Amino acid sequence: MRMRLALILFLATSCSVTCAFILMPMTLQPIMHNRAAGPPPAFSLGVEDQLPTAMRHISTPNGARSVKRCTELADWSAAAAAQTSGLLVPRRLRALAMLANVRIQDVQTCVERAASGVDARDGLLACARIPIGLRALVQDEEVTMLQEMLLIKLQQPEIVQLLMDDMKALCAAMKEIAAGKCNGLEVKIELIGENSCRRWHQDFFVGRSIVTYSGQHGTTFCDSPETSVEEIVKSDVLASVESAEVGDILFIKGAKYDANSDGCSAALIHKSPEVSYRADGSVITRLCLKVDAVDYYGSQWGIINPE
Repeated sequence: MRMRLALILFLATSCSVTCAFILMPMTLQPIMHNRAAGPPPAFSLGVEDQLPTAMRHISTPNGARSVKRCTELADWSAAAAAQTSGLLVPRRLRALAMLANVRIQDVQTCVERAASGVDARDGLLACARIPIGLRALVQDEEVTMLQEMLLIKLQQPEIVQLLMDDMKALCAAMKEIAAGKCNGLEVKIELIGENSCRRWHQDFFVGRSIVTYSGQHGTTFCDSPETSVEEIVKSDVLASVESAEVGDILFIKGAKYDANSDGCSAALIHKSPEVSYRADGSVITRLCLKVDAVDYYGSQWGIINPE
């Protein structure tokens, strides 16, 4: 009897240890397909009420914020960027006349269709490198080429036109912010699913402006200037964590903006939003426009064909 009891205890202990060893690595994997069935998540076109309570705009205890709220893109300037870690223009895509006749689901459908035809590891739809100060930021023929490329892949004229308008406006704003700090702008239009950067970090370049056009949320960022990367990684302090909405225009200051200048705020701590899934386990893809202020020492300027 004692031998049988000892054998049962040994097997139970061995099983629990084995299960812990097998299951712990699985919980760390970024791709999670077996999700409980439930209603599909609501898509957002900039509706803050859809955010979880902890992710809505919450002031930090002393009222200070890392990201300055602006009413329009014209408020972005080198002076404004120097005194903060980020700039944010809240914008609801629903309110844009250009998208008045476009359904949310139609936008997401065209994004998912495009995602099925690109490399899921980088999701790059289009790219352009533009020298600062050497010529007009975006030439007409470059806009035409990008527009044609995106129409083929997205098949949604209204969204493509919005991308082009935003690209030109952001390039002009980034030229103002990054003047004298780098030699070029890199424009990227990407589809982001599980290929996202979900770790808290700071960018090691001058800065980035980013807009999300589909999915549920935009970039997540720390809105407390007193919080360090180490602190937020350790505790993920929700009181200082916020999320840009779909449609919002966000400038993210990088570590190379002007780290040695007196009074210059630190680079913005941020990460991609958590990946969203449908009830069947499929990924909800985000369509993003990025304009990065970087130093580029290669010779390939202009339109870069990702294919």
